[in-house]
Amino acid sequence: MRSRFGIVLVLATIAVMCGCTDGAQKPVEQPPLQQMEAPAPRVVDTSDHASADTAVITHVGTLVTSMGTITIGFYGVDAPRAVNNMVALAAKRFYNGILVHRVARDLVVQMGDPKTKDASARAEWGRGGQTADGKPLPDELDSTSPSARIGYQRGVVAMAHKPMPNSATSQFFICNTNARAIPYQYTIVGRVLEGMDVVDKMNSVDVEPGSFGDTDGIPKKPIVIRSFVIKPQ
Repeated sequence: MRSRFGIVLVLATIAVMCGCTDGAQKPVEQPPLQQMEAPAPRVVDTSDHASADTAVITHVGTLVTSMGTITIGFYGVDAPRAVNNMVALAAKRFYNGILVHRVARDLVVQMGDPKTKDASARAEWGRGGQTADGKPLPDELDSTSPSARIGYQRGVVAMAHKPMPNSATSQFFICNTNARAIPYQYTIVGRVLEGMDVVDKMNSVDVEPGSFGDTDGIPKKPIVIRSFVIKPQ
């Protein structure tokens, strides 16, 4: 397990890797990766996550990948806008064919970037994303909600975003471990109900060395989302 500082530093790239989604804009040179500033030094305490896990599941998603199936329960009460956006995208089969573009071992597995469908855009993988209505999602960060009390524990699913507020689109990540050092700035949308063994298999794949070492990068063997169906509970 990485040190607290290392985890926070690595998690910053979840935002940095989700670049501009406006295809009409001209390409610009990407700035060096920088650590993202965390809000006033507060980290969600997940020490009592077992008894605090009371977030209401409104939808259930079946995420079929080339490594197996993951069933996700979505918190439509705690994060209605983010969940509704994912439901709408899934209904359009938006996620079908998208790759897992990042595995940070013992931290997160990240996916949802449509740019990964284009091998020629490999240098931009992790910087793309779309919403159902074309507008970035507002952050849904209520520290009193059940999902906030649960925090970023193993199996939690949350939205990735740019290094600025209210900028999430279609990218999301699944926590591989109880990541207490992740700052509370990523909207929590649900948790894995079944298939953590699949997430664990993803966690152990070989990756192309990235900016944060040999165990954080693009999987060497592509992991493909074959289908993603989300239905009301």
